[in-house]
Amino acid sequence: MPPNLKFVVDDAEDEWIISEKFDFIHVRMMVGSFLNWSQFFTRCYQQLHPGAYIELQDVVGLACDDSTFTYDPPSCKFAEWWNVVTKAFRALGRDMEAASNHEERLKEAGFTNVTVINFKWPINMWPKDPNMKTIGMWSKENTLDALEALAMAPVTRGLGWSPEEVQMLLQGARADIDNEGIHAYWVM
Repeated sequence: MPPNLKFVVDDAEDEWIISEKFDFIHVRMMVGSFLNWSQFFTRCYQQLHPGAYIELQDVVGLACDDSTFTYDPPSCKFAEWWNVVTKAFRALGRDMEAASNHEERLKEAGFTNVTVINFKWPINMWPKDPNMKTIGMWSKENTLDALEALAMAPVTRGLGWSPEEVQMLLQGARADIDNEGIHAYWVM
């Protein structure tokens, strides 16, 4: 480990007590984690040296360029899963679609030269393009790993579902993720 590298384990929503300034703050897959994103970005801005960087890598949501995946009405259990999960997080005061507002909130916190680059991560290997097919292979594994983790606690606590009801939804969502006829992708 380089001598100038130090890991600090703390709750980023609590008051920041570290006195030193940073050159770089990296935030990955934290959507749904903060009650107050604006406060978090303000703290980040205050904790960075002038000219330093913050990088965020997060999911904006699910999308589809054809009619194989729709939210309203949900075209499949995977679409229903996302609807239920976002509703459950909202019930707990958290926003699974917060990344769509990151640019605005960063600017409000004082950041300049904010650049947004969106990527498509297919939920499985449905694309014809070999590179996107590979991304889809990895995205499928990540999505399958995240399904229950993103659903069980929020849906049982925020919406009052039983664990068995969540498992039924997950079963259908897993089958949809295996279905290459569904052309959904994560907007990252």
